[in-house]
Amino acid sequence: MNKMKLMFCFLILSGQIVAQDGWIWQCPTPQGNHLNDICLLDQNTAILAGDYGSLMKTTDNGNSWTFHNKFQDIESPILSLSFIDASTGWASGGDWDGGFILKTTDGGDSWNTVFTTSNEINKVFFLDENTGWVLCTDWDRYVYHTTDGGANWSPQTVTYDGNLEDLWFIDSNTGWVLGSEWGSSALFYTTDGGVNWTRHDVTLETSMASIYFLNAQTGWIAGDNGTVYRTTNGGTDWTQTAAVDLFDFNAIWFVDTNKGWAASDYGYVYSTTDGGVNWERYEDANDQSFNALVFSDANHGWLVGDGGAVINTQDGGTTWNTRAGGTSNWIQTVYFMDETTGFIGGNDSWNIQKTTDGGATWTEVWQNDWWASNELFFLNSEIGFCAGNQFLRAGVLKTEDGGNSWNACDITVEGSCEDVYFFNENLGWAVGEDGVIIKTTDGGKNWTTISSKEYNDYWNAVWFRDENFGLIGGWCWENSTSMGKLLESTDGGNTWNLKTDLGNGASINDFYFINDREGWAAGDNATLLKTINGGETWEDLNPTFTSNWENLASIQFLNETTGFVVTEDGNIFRTTDGGATWSRQESGTSNAFTDIFFLDENKGWAVGWYDMILTTNSGGIPSSVQNSKGVIPASMALLQNYPNPFNPVTTIRFFVPDMAPVSLKIFNLVGEEVATLVDAVRPAGHHEMKWHAGHLPSGLYFCQLRVSDRKETRKMLLQK
Repeated sequence: MNKMKLMFCFLILSGQIVAQDGWIWQCPTPQGNHLNDICLLDQNTAILAGDYGSLMKTTDNGNSWTFHNKFQDIESPILSLSFIDASTGWASGGDWDGGFILKTTDGGDSWNTVFTTSNEINKVFFLDENTGWVLCTDWDRYVYHTTDGGANWSPQTVTYDGNLEDLWFIDSNTGWVLGSEWGSSALFYTTDGGVNWTRHDVTLETSMASIYFLNAQTGWIAGDNGTVYRTTNGGTDWTQTAAVDLFDFNAIWFVDTNKGWAASDYGYVYSTTDGGVNWERYEDANDQSFNALVFSDANHGWLVGDGGAVINTQDGGTTWNTRAGGTSNWIQTVYFMDETTGFIGGNDSWNIQKTTDGGATWTEVWQNDWWASNELFFLNSEIGFCAGNQFLRAGVLKTEDGGNSWNACDITVEGSCEDVYFFNENLGWAVGEDGVIIKTTDGGKNWTTISSKEYNDYWNAVWFRDENFGLIGGWCWENSTSMGKLLESTDGGNTWNLKTDLGNGASINDFYFINDREGWAAGDNATLLKTINGGETWEDLNPTFTSNWENLASIQFLNETTGFVVTEDGNIFRTTDGGATWSRQESGTSNAFTDIFFLDENKGWAVGWYDMILTTNSGGIPSSVQNSKGVIPASMALLQNYPNPFNPVTTIRFFVPDMAPVSLKIFNLVGEEVATLVDAVRPAGHHEMKWHAGHLPSGLYFCQLRVSDRKETRKMLLQK
């Protein structure tokens, strides 16, 4: 039976949504970044922290949310929360670029940065308004300690070669740190507030992730394969209570000596009623991996996890209610016919969905178990195709009624179809993994296998200029190395020859042509090629993105100058000069993108992992920036920093009309130079820089932009 399903991707939120107005979360709601921790202020009020500087708050049991992405210009993950009451709390996080600690005194409505360091801070723990500790992972492996609420911090060294995963303090003297390394773990304890740390002699033969103490005597540690250890004498002795073949336990919580819960991968939640000896798994709680949990009593609890997943229970876990976020499914392709009618395709629940209200709601129009949709292609408003696979068999679907119904073409080739292209209603090609190249001359009724079962070949994109000349892009394995390839056919796809060898680690993931002459090819490792003669020759644009390792997943151009790319690192870039230079847009996420689609220079959608759908009505440009960029300036321009006032990080944007020597410096009130952000030749276009002023005192500062012999200055206010 063909089942129909209505996917609601907009919730009616009575709370305030604080997010970028360039790209807006359309699904899941209110946002889809991974959530890493949660604190309950009461049974209805919760604070959540996640990736890309995400902070969320509810005061009505999850019915509405206030949320921030990129809070205080933070793009790294917020990893941990600690609240001592309904008003005062701390948050910590970071990545390889550095770590930070935030503090709130109004229940999470506003936060101030109180500490920064060069390493990620993955855990924060406070006993009271003054006394707290944080864990630094990576290179330093410090425990930092404060006795004045976070105003000042002193390092405490833990001698260990692995990562420090979790910590817990029973009182101001007695505490525990859990570390893991290569499938084993170590437990450290202190009896002097962290001045000295001693390794416990308990043998932990698997990776452990979480530590929890119910009181001064009773505690647990948990980790991989559902392994749990328990102490009943304040940590003097630890006994393994569970060694069953369960999924990994990422976090645990107990409300008494018997009743507890564990958050696990793949959406599994476990509970115990005997102190952790036996565990029962709740079915169908969700399908995301859960990273943290909290219970206020034996009935009321919350879990948060990947993709912005939030669930809670009011009956101890018998039933679970979804409060926010999506699933572990991914959306692979998007296509819109106009501002209201569009399609998305992906794996599992996203086989093919249709919207008639611009993406607010989605109705399933094709579903088949284990089918995965990889690329949508429409010839006109009625005829369209979808490349995909089912049970390791390549597949193509066809619609002849505007996408309301779809039928599978008769294809018996093993592998996967990653892309499909039709030159007219009869002539089309599809390519994919395992060297799949197939062709039809009768609109998809019959398909001829040109190449298949070349397991070393992975073709991601196909395009034809006419009935004879075509291109295929992808990669293959050569001598245990990934090599990007661009193939050419001059006989309608019957034979293929190597056009361009892109070298080690590169790939072609997508083609986009605005006519039969001018087009672009995008791929891994910031691969971006351009042709102006229909693919006969290609120019390597060698663009500058955030890194040379940026994997470009999808590309679209609206005309010869304006285009967009999305990446597997959650970035969206825009060009206005044909791809020579690119400006990074504020996407609001670090989740992987898979496809992008624009109707015009303003209206577009971007899709990706974890049910992600973003939309924009402004070409991805926030209104504050759009107002200042509405007309491209003929000369250099220094925009006002934002936020302003700031603490301690702000973003400075500027425009350079031509490639020229650029200097961007910061001065204090007496004219002393305190920072140099840019001192090099920069290409024409819009640029942005972040200024970290955590080491400087509050006050007025001046930002000066020099381009050749011209200069411009802006005032900036640092308020700590």
